[in-house]
Amino acid sequence: MAQPIQVFVPKGVRSSMISTERQCTRKFFWVYRLRLKPKSYVLSQALKAGDIYHHIMMPLYRDDCSLEDAEKIAYDSVVAPSIEEFETAAEGDLTGDAQQSATNVQRAWEVARVMARLFWDQYPLDRDRYEVVDTEVPITAPMLGAPAFSLGVQGTPDIIIRDLKENALWLPDHKTTGHKPTDAIVGRGYAWQTYMYSELVHHKYGEWPLGFIYNFVQRPTIRYCPTTKDKGGFESYVERCRFEYVKKGQDVCTSYALQLTQGPSPESFRERVLILATLSLMPVDPTDYNLDTMFPRIYQGFNGCAKCPYRFLCESDVAMWPSLIEQKYRVRED
Repeated sequence: MAQPIQVFVPKGVRSSMISTERQCTRKFFWVYRLRLKPKSYVLSQALKAGDIYHHIMMPLYRDDCSLEDAEKIAYDSVVAPSIEEFETAAEGDLTGDAQQSATNVQRAWEVARVMARLFWDQYPLDRDRYEVVDTEVPITAPMLGAPAFSLGVQGTPDIIIRDLKENALWLPDHKTTGHKPTDAIVGRGYAWQTYMYSELVHHKYGEWPLGFIYNFVQRPTIRYCPTTKDKGGFESYVERCRFEYVKKGQDVCTSYALQLTQGPSPESFRERVLILATLSLMPVDPTDYNLDTMFPRIYQGFNGCAKCPYRFLCESDVAMWPSLIEQKYRVRED
């Protein structure tokens, strides 16, 4: 017999929650109120490459170590455990998803190494000008505009640095993209994360950051071929990727300083945060609650709903949810 459905209250409102709710309020319910994650899925190579890239960049800032040491830290902490997890799961997986995911992790590792090398060659941190204040520090602050709420706002800025010349805080943020880096910059000044992290840093350090330094690097589209095109080793692959960008007339990466208007975030953002807090705290009985009232499904056609891993639940009667959840999903530990 299937277990009863558990409903959770998030520990705080995060910028990723806002993005999910804006995409589809019903998806927010599955992901953050029920904490569901598909049991079987093919890991996105692009997303994993961004995650590994992030774990390479952090030691470069935090520990002032060599690129080789940073790569080893990332491999030991992220890559090797992921490959082992998927290869173990592949033994009993008839779909082939786990083995494909293990392959994607390996390819993501190669792509992440290239991106880190190309970016750090062009934009190493000037430690005579900048001091690293903190890296990956979790921050929780009272609810914006409504501190009486039992739920606060949360976030983990990647890096906080101080400009020693200007005596001001900056927030470098590393992003990977499949587009031209200059195109990916568009609209960042209005991103939820920009407002959220500015408020969180002000809460913890007592000063508004001067702005963000958005570091965008484009993922290479060619593969590492050690037995054919890259017989010279990984460095040959790096140079082949570099040449591919030049041939296309594209920049490998860009670093863009976005100066903020220092002070509280716009009212529209604070209102959105309060909506998320309300959706996170409201009592829900999934067995008889009409989800269309507060968690309406936003149909997004083939590119949205058809590819959403939670569509089986949206298209099923509530009586089927416990068995569907037991069959297709697992509860995520937050």
